Amino acid sequence: MKQIHPVRLLLKALLLFLLANLVFAAWNPPVGRISGYNLFFPGRTRLPFGGGLSDSNISVDDLDAMFASHVISAPKQPGEFRVVLLGDSSVWGEPLDADQTLSAQLDTLSFACPAKTLRFYNLGYPHPSVLKDLLFLNRALAYQPDLVVWVLTANTLNRKPPNPFLLENYDEALGLVRRFHLNFDYTSLAPPPKTLLDKTFIGQRSRLARLFLLQSLGPVWGATGLDVAPAAPYAPLSDDVQKTIRFGDLSTPADLRSVLLLDHLRAGVALSGNVPLLFVNEPMFIATGKNSAVNYNSAYPRWAYDQYRQILASEAAANHWNYTDLWNALPQTDFSDNPLHLTPAGEHLLAQHLQPAIRQIACP
Repeated sequence: MKQIHPVRLLLKALLLFLLANLVFAAWNPPVGRISGYNLFFPGRTRLPFGGGLSDSNISVDDLDAMFASHVISAPKQPGEFRVVLLGDSSVWGEPLDADQTLSAQLDTLSFACPAKTLRFYNLGYPHPSVLKDLLFLNRALAYQPDLVVWVLTANTLNRKPPNPFLLENYDEALGLVRRFHLNFDYTSLAPPPKTLLDKTFIGQRSRLARLFLLQSLGPVWGATGLDVAPAAPYAPLSDDVQKTIRFGDLSTPADLRSVLLLDHLRAGVALSGNVPLLFVNEPMFIATGKNSAVNYNSAYPRWAYDQYRQILASEAAANHWNYTDLWNALPQTDFSDNPLHLTPAGEHLLAQHLQPAIRQIACP
């Protein structure tokens, strides 16, 4: 029997591990595309976002993995009219279950379109960012959408530094910025270049662990239909607001055209090509108590929000965009833990408000 030399065996193992790391770093394989969703278990109805196993969810920043886990990656059915929803946490559905979100509520409505079955796909993702929405729109076009409903709020268009998701997908985002000559200097906010170590198994261990956890949650999603832990009870929103509320870097009235990224919306229209876009100014909680004559709620001073609505309506009219403004469409009781987050009843009412505009485009 051949004698095993532990030291020699350990050295061989270390060399193989080093070689595997170097090959992985040089190859940079698209591991995010490897997915059991839509194959062994159903695709998710919204993009993965959350804390971890305790929340029945996991946040990932890998666009390949996000779309591979989503139901939009399943084959398009005969007669299906695909409607993609873009937006932030209100569209994603905080603090709701997956079957209570806007897309789920729209799926329950009848649109009376002969030979068409409207199906709605939730590509909302928490954090208001027009560039983030452009990234999702760019990816979504590969899945044959027939209509895109882009839900906006003032902070969507406000200039701000990229969030961690955009930094992780910086190269793809920068490609869109350069392609459409977008008026914001994202290059000055570039993350540092990745070193060889950053590209190895060791450097990618956090990302790879998250991708593995996302796949491990597939059976849980398939069995329960739950992708987040039950929401904690929340107190009703106060009808009183602070006296001073900033809008981005502005604390006093100013011309908002210099801070609103309207050219990003024009880029979205150009990017979508023949796929129609419907822009929606989303509903928000409107306070009536203390300081409500100055501020609509804890997010928006009146001077800024009124100006934003005027600018957006003017831009939509000048460019002949499909646009609907639902800013004051819902009562206070339909908001949950945030001036833009809705209760299940609020999501259903919003779906009913959107139904005519969607029907007009989908089945005129």
